[in-house]
Amino acid sequence: MANFFLVSHIGVKLEARAIAKLLRDEHPDYNYLKSVFQHLRTKLYQVRMITYNKNLRTSLRLGAFA
Repeated sequence: MANFFLVSHIGVKLEARAIAKLLRDEHPDYNYLKSVFQHLRTKLYQVRMITYNKNLRTSLRLGAFA
């Protein structure tokens, strides 16, 4: 079995404390924090929107993907 499941992570509380320490002096409001975490997710995970074809069943029935 591979050891890649045994990755060491910094604790969530410690990470939250470090982020709070960075942002504390700015007295951020909700919208600012929301924007910061949206950008953080984008940078860390390169999140992409997944769109689904609403007419997938119809397309499959008509043989569009055959």
